[in-house]
Amino acid sequence: MAKQWTHAQQDLFEEPPPAMRLAPAERTKAVEQLQALLMEAMVAVADQLEAGDDEDHG
Repeated sequence: MAKQWTHAQQDLFEEPPPAMRLAPAERTKAVEQLQALLMEAMVAVADQLEAGDDEDHG
């Protein structure tokens, strides 16, 4: 059974959530974690591309 989404779109008169501010140390940590995640994703994609290229092109 499909899950019913409620309140998926912000109401016209609803207040937006408050902006989340990160301290410089938290921001640095978040950026480092994001960089590590992106590097892992790039490696995974490269591995998939290499694994899919099993034909002998010689």
